[in-house]
Amino acid sequence: MPLGRFVLLTVLGSGVWNTLLIGVGWLLGENWSRVASVVGSVSNVVLVLLAGVALVLGVWWWRIRHSR
Repeated sequence: MPLGRFVLLTVLGSGVWNTLLIGVGWLLGENWSRVASVVGSVSNVVLVLLAGVALVLGVWWWRIRHSR
């Protein structure tokens, strides 16, 4: 991908993402701490699941690589 196109798309994507996050923060206002506690718990579960998937894929890759 040409550098100019990459930079343009990155800036546009980042702008949309940051606008969305700022808007959600503004809408939540004082309730942010209540949401953060739920999101924190869920994000820990997601991280554990992703680590498990990474471990399984790593073992699978290692077995394929060393089975020859």
